[in-house]
Amino acid sequence: MSIWGRTISPPASPDRSCALACSSVGSIFSTATKAGFELVGPGLLRELRPEMRVPLIAIGGITAANVGEAIRAGADGVAVISAVCGVPDPEAASRRLLDAIRNARAS
Repeated sequence: MSIWGRTISPPASPDRSCALACSSVGSIFSTATKAGFELVGPGLLRELRPEMRVPLIAIGGITAANVGEAIRAGADGVAVISAVCGVPDPEAASRRLLDAIRNARAS
């Protein structure tokens, strides 16, 4: 099984991504993982959400502290690296992220 997607950063048009399975949007928050990646903030998620018919995946600087903001702005999911792989206890970090996502979806 393959999932095809693309990352959207301004000035990309969402209509070019609608044939895909998902679109990642970012960088939502600043990140050291992708130096030079354009910071777009949660506002781009809010702007794209009504136009997109595929899941939006927020990327870039996602942590348990800010994942709720990305979800509430319109992300269907998130992609993380440092928030899980760059900590001493990846399992606990994953649980914190999932709890924050569930709380954001419930609000």
